[in-house]
Amino acid sequence: MKKNFINYTAYQLVTFLLPILLNAYISRKLGVSNIGMYNLSLSITTYFSIFLKLGIDLYGSREVAYARARGKSDVAKIFYGVFQNQLTTGIVVIAVFIFGGYWLAHVFTLPYQLLLIQGISILTALLDISWLVIGLEKFNVIIIRNTLVKLLSIVLVVLFVKNESQLNLYAVIIVLTNLLATVSVWFMMKEYVGIKFRTRNYHYFKPISILFVPIIATSLFTQLDTILVAHFSSFREVGFYVTTLSIIAIPKILVSSFGSVVMPHMSKQAGEMTQSEETDIIVDSIMYWMIFSGLVVVFILFNSYQIVNMMYGHFFNKSAHLLKILVIMFPLYVLGNILRTQVLIPKRNDKPYVVSIVVASIANISGNILLVPILGAQGGIIAVVLTETIIFIIEFMYTIKMNFWRKMVKFFIKWIIYLCCMTGLLYMVHMVTNYLNFNLYVIPFIDGVILLGVTFKVFKTHISSAIQILVKK
Repeated sequence: MKKNFINYTAYQLVTFLLPILLNAYISRKLGVSNIGMYNLSLSITTYFSIFLKLGIDLYGSREVAYARARGKSDVAKIFYGVFQNQLTTGIVVIAVFIFGGYWLAHVFTLPYQLLLIQGISILTALLDISWLVIGLEKFNVIIIRNTLVKLLSIVLVVLFVKNESQLNLYAVIIVLTNLLATVSVWFMMKEYVGIKFRTRNYHYFKPISILFVPIIATSLFTQLDTILVAHFSSFREVGFYVTTLSIIAIPKILVSSFGSVVMPHMSKQAGEMTQSEETDIIVDSIMYWMIFSGLVVVFILFNSYQIVNMMYGHFFNKSAHLLKILVIMFPLYVLGNILRTQVLIPKRNDKPYVVSIVVASIANISGNILLVPILGAQGGIIAVVLTETIIFIIEFMYTIKMNFWRKMVKFFIKWIIYLCCMTGLLYMVHMVTNYLNFNLYVIPFIDGVILLGVTFKVFKTHISSAIQILVKK
């Protein structure tokens, strides 16, 4: 697991720069409204992909992880059964999209050609077997594939997308490179894959459908919110909204990648570890990632303008204000992710996960309907914060009696004090730098050095422990 996490983290750190470079380029070439239009069409087609996959990604990776201990034949059996369900739903969903695409384009005032191009992503979802890769913990396959695809897409976009009239070309490049990446995995995993159609394989449909509930519910505040912002405001507001989410997605990807690595490992080890060993892993994970979340929160609160301006340009400055609101939810997202991937899902305790997502989705839709018509993109951002808060509270209530929370009390007190002190310290630093007229883009560097230095001093034991785990053979 450690090797997978190191490789996957190194990959994420390297590829963080790639989407930043692409976003910085494409937002200046396409403009705010086109970025909003692109993301709205992407959200619509993503919904079809969600219905296609049902709960296959979670169910498939978990069951493959369990089957690994029994040998390749059992892994192959899981693959045949799960992929048969994926293929069946895929054919149905693609047919619905083909017949309903024109109507959707009319309803959302989108160019029909753009929506059709984005529809290629539905075919990509049909062929996506990343759940097999994750279940087998063969993360190098994902690392190699995604790195090459990101590099290829960036090169093609920079070479061919030059102005606002080339939105369709940009969409073509992205969807085709993603399709190429997905197809390549079949060749990388050829020793495990194959298709054997059997009627009894459809018995997987019920457990897959159960995990679809939180997936579709999650989509209500990851995809439907974009559609609601477009419906109640404008493409420009969608542009501000999605760029804000894309910035916070950078640290979120690091956290979620950790969860992707840990979940199949915890599932595989379920029943083999003692309660004490499980508790220690969870406690360490919470401590390390809460320290990271503290860094993210404080840095973004004081440097949101510079971050947005460097990534997207001054036309997106409204996103800087939205980012300050959105980052409040990041520590709650971190905690919720750990509870899901290390406590609930590995133990097949799906009910709390399902309940938290469903309730949060209802709150998200309500928040968007009430706030977006009044506040535009800001209303959507507030709804996201509310959503992540509800998810954490519900999952916390289901796990409140578990031992690891009692071990975390002193750490959380220390963490809150640290957060307050760092906020006060950087506030004073910014008063001085503003008085001395420092260059705006030098200030984030100063903040970063101070944050890292103080954080290491305050949490020296925890950080040293994390470093030792990473470097230990």
